[in-house]
Amino acid sequence: MRNPHKRPLIYFILTVFFLSAVIIRLNFISEKMNILRNTFPGEYEIYGQPVNIENVKLGNFTITTKVTASLSNKNKLEAYVTNETHNMLKAGQSFYSKIDNIKNISGKISHIDSKINLDNGLYKVELIIEEGINYAATSSAIPTLIEIENYTNVKTISSSCVFVDQNGYFVWKIIGDRVNKVPITLLKKSNDRVMITGNLSDNDQIVNKGYLFLSENQKINIIDQKAEKSL
Repeated sequence: MRNPHKRPLIYFILTVFFLSAVIIRLNFISEKMNILRNTFPGEYEIYGQPVNIENVKLGNFTITTKVTASLSNKNKLEAYVTNETHNMLKAGQSFYSKIDNIKNISGKISHIDSKINLDNGLYKVELIIEEGINYAATSSAIPTLIEIENYTNVKTISSSCVFVDQNGYFVWKIIGDRVNKVPITLLKKSNDRVMITGNLSDNDQIVNKGYLFLSENQKINIIDQKAEKSL
């Protein structure tokens, strides 16, 4: 008579044998794939990871805040701002805007109400136009940038160039056809640009836009260089 207690042991031995054969086979396939990969490198190994780039800019940097103004007469704008914006403004600050997306105008803040407007809960700001007057505007909402702070001889980059990991903020600096991680400190931000410090120089090339899978010393292929935006 067969011993029924031997069957589980036989099944176990067969299972171990089968799994061992599978592991050996997978290791064999992996070795072959590595040989093929080294013999015929992939597209990124040959041409590099495609990236967009821009240059670090050394120069002036202006912190601005955006308000929506309206033309009260041919040489004056007025705007209503929140308490947060009100606290940043003072008479004499410069502004610039474009009426109907056509006519450039600029000037200075002439007056800021100290008391809130009870009708809308905002503060009224008056702006005198010094350049670009005598234009009959058709738009009642004029996007206007007011200069809050000005800095000279500082390094700035687009905010889309900034990456972050567990160690803090950094950029991918391009050296030859490779990228290297350079830690940075963010100092100020205005619109889509940031003022930074770090081991970077004027016109250094850095990666622009969210390439999340770059690695240190990875080969890259430059497909586009971002042009400087005009105000």
